[in-house]
Amino acid sequence: MRAGATSVIAIATRSTKGEGPHAKPIRIAARDIEKVIVESLERLIGDRAQLTLLYPQHGSEGYETADLLRSAALLHRAIPTMSPSDQRALLLELALQVVVHADRIEAQIGYAALGERLGVEQLDSDQEIVELGIPTLMVRRGTDVKLTIQFDAQASSSRRDPKLVELIVKAHQARRMLGLDGRPPTIASDLDYYARNHLARLARFAFPAPKIVAAILEGSQPATVSARKLMRTSDLPMDWKQQKSMLGFS
Repeated sequence: MRAGATSVIAIATRSTKGEGPHAKPIRIAARDIEKVIVESLERLIGDRAQLTLLYPQHGSEGYETADLLRSAALLHRAIPTMSPSDQRALLLELALQVVVHADRIEAQIGYAALGERLGVEQLDSDQEIVELGIPTLMVRRGTDVKLTIQFDAQASSSRRDPKLVELIVKAHQARRMLGLDGRPPTIASDLDYYARNHLARLARFAFPAPKIVAAILEGSQPATVSARKLMRTSDLPMDWKQQKSMLGFS
């Protein structure tokens, strides 16, 4: 990117332009990256299912979940009305980091910073970042290389399987109820065998590979993967590589 661009991206980005003395420059406007990052942030904050997965401790209490989603809805409505300078201030507040590679753009915000902005009191100490999807296409024009940003949130949302998303959300709720998150169990002591067994079956799907969860939330999972198939899978391995192989993720 050109030096001196008046954009938060100029502050937060480091660019990798390939290796070797003859590597061609990557040309992409900082303002275009900033625009798509704001759009990606809007999509994240407006996704109730994904927020519930990011901050799962809020799923066990109805009031806490409502507070989280209410704060997210207010921020989601506010972002489009913000001035460019306010949007940049928000990105900096969320500890935005961007890396422009020769063939892709990687963007992430701070997990704790976003949680604090949304009023989350208890955070998952094992998570530090939240990735923002920035789909790109590399186009060669003569001796130059140009990254074209591809973003179609509506098409992605339309492909999402709501039953799969619901299964992942319920799996995290079951995990917390059974005390598999390091906290005391919250299930009733007189819960019958069948109900406990159902919770145990659900909890197995609280530990899938991040790539699998991301694909389900984006609606890009293999066509053969469904909530019904997963519930019938009795031997889902804990190893992420084996999970992806079993379910047909490349």
